[in-house]
Amino acid sequence: MERHADGGYLLAHFTGESPEGEQVYFSVSRDGLHWKDLNQGKPILHSEIGEKGVRDPFILSSRDRDRFFIIATDLRIASGKGWSVAQRAGSRALIVWESQDLVHWQGPVSCEVGIPEAGCVWAPEAVYDEEEKAYMVFWASMVQ
Repeated sequence: MERHADGGYLLAHFTGESPEGEQVYFSVSRDGLHWKDLNQGKPILHSEIGEKGVRDPFILSSRDRDRFFIIATDLRIASGKGWSVAQRAGSRALIVWESQDLVHWQGPVSCEVGIPEAGCVWAPEAVYDEEEKAYMVFWASMVQ
């Protein structure tokens, strides 16, 4: 969730394991309690790369607040392979989009981050480390 300078919030989310549910949806709120879905409740961003679905989108602004990023799990349970396969042999990539205005998005691109012994890489988040002058991206994985 990203708080906008005018006091509003933008939430990037997925809706579930339906054919279109594992894509990126946006909702907005003025108070963080009452939300309105954008795009008539349809996905805003689609992934046609990797597993062709995304879950757990995380939105963050760049350190200088001149760009925004969405990082998400490369996963599509709706394809039928199930959680067991995903946990043990799923994608080790994150799917990334970039924007300068939260409206126009570039991407997606796939970035492999997991080690070969890991199953699916999921629930990514990121923070900027002032001391290192770099972003730290972290996620969950099941390791064999």
